[in-house]
Amino acid sequence: MNIFFGENSVFSGPNASLLDNNIPIGGDLIFNPSSQITSNSDQTPLKYVAGGQHYIYITRDKYDGCVSYSSYLDQNSPASDQSKVSSAVTWTSFPILSPGKQLLPLSQGLIPNDVILKIRVDNPYGKTHFFDITEERNCKTEDDFPVYEFGFSMFTSLTNSTILSNISLSPNPVLRSQSEVTLRLFHLPEKVTINIFDLNGNLVKRCHQHEGVSEFFAGPGVKETRFNISTGQLSQGLHFVQITDQKSGDIKTLKWMVL
Repeated sequence: MNIFFGENSVFSGPNASLLDNNIPIGGDLIFNPSSQITSNSDQTPLKYVAGGQHYIYITRDKYDGCVSYSSYLDQNSPASDQSKVSSAVTWTSFPILSPGKQLLPLSQGLIPNDVILKIRVDNPYGKTHFFDITEERNCKTEDDFPVYEFGFSMFTSLTNSTILSNISLSPNPVLRSQSEVTLRLFHLPEKVTINIFDLNGNLVKRCHQHEGVSEFFAGPGVKETRFNISTGQLSQGLHFVQITDQKSGDIKTLKWMVL
C-alpha cells in the first residue's frame, strides 16, 4: 500500500492570525499538525482548524512511493483525474497534536515518538485483488490463490483435566428388562454426588460414592463402582448422569440411554 498526507493550505498567509502564536501550519508541504482544534473565526473552514487538517491517506494498491499518483495529483490535473486517486484510498484520518507537545525539527524527522499503528483486516481466501489507477472502477484479480505459512511455536497445549476427567459409565445403553439395572461408573473419586436426570430435567435418582459397591480390577488399576437402580425410577429415553466432586466442586455430565 501507499501512504501520503495532505494539508489545508487555507491556514497560511493572512489567516495565520487565527492560529496559535500566529504560526502558519498550512501551505508549507510539511507534516506539522498542531494541537489547535478551533479558531475565533465564524467562517468555514477557518473555524475548524483541527491541527491544520493534515489528512493521512492509506491506499489499497502496491507500494511504489506514490509514483503512479504524481501525474493525477498535479495542480493542473482535471478533477476527474484527481478522483481516480481517491478511489484507491482505503483509510484516512487526521492527527491532532497533544496539548503542550511539540514536533521535532524537520532534520530530526518531525515525529517525537515511534508509535506504531496496526490495521488488521479480514482477507477471505480467494484470488488476489489489485488496484489499477487507470481503471479505478474495475475489480481486477491475479489468476492465483494465496499460500500461507504458519506454525505453533508460540503456543502451548492446555488440557482441561480435572479429577473427574477419566470417569466413564457402562452399560450404555441399558435395557429395562429386569426390575433393577446396574449402573457401573469407573474411576470415581472418594467423595462425589451422583444425580440422574431424565430428558425433562427431573431428578430421578441421587446417590453417593460410598453407597455403591466398589471393586478394583487387576492390570491398569481400574476402579469400578456399581449402583443398583430400580427400573421403576427410570423411563425409556436419554438420561444425564451428573457427577459432582464435593471437594473441588467440579462437575462432569455423562449421557446414559435407557431402552
